[in-house]
Amino acid sequence: MALHVHALYLTGWVIIWLATYQLACWLVAAARREAPLCWIVGPLGISAVHLRAPSRGALLLELALPPVLVTAVCYASLYVIQPGPISGLAPTLAPRLAVVVLTLAVVGGWRVLRALGELRFPVWGEAGVLARVQRSRALGALVHFTPAGRDFLRDRFGATPREFLRTCC
Repeated sequence: MALHVHALYLTGWVIIWLATYQLACWLVAAARREAPLCWIVGPLGISAVHLRAPSRGALLLELALPPVLVTAVCYASLYVIQPGPISGLAPTLAPRLAVVVLTLAVVGGWRVLRALGELRFPVWGEAGVLARVQRSRALGALVHFTPAGRDFLRDRFGATPREFLRTCC
């Protein structure tokens, strides 16, 4: 059987996969015990900026939950929900396993590389907040400071969020 890609339908599912990934990342960030200083919304998604490094459990959850959820939604959209965005996929175990492994490798691999970079060059505290905000603003992201973040800026830098963003970025 030949493969047939339904482009519009596949585009819709890709948007759902990306939304699932972002929602899972947001849920993991919101589940941390420490309140975030700010939320960054940009072209690379939504992220939370925290003052301290995550615990091992939080890091493991951050590395595992988004890829597993995206893989489950991807598998369901390709093999469970009919008609799928790509028709003619072989129903045997090998292609199904390939979809699972490739999805986990792409989504999870990116997160593992980021985590390894943060472990190799850990920057937390004031320097970490400044670095994350500067990097995000350079990519065109919007930065929204939480009440805890506004208190942090007032205590450490003696500035409001607007003044902080104007001087650091």
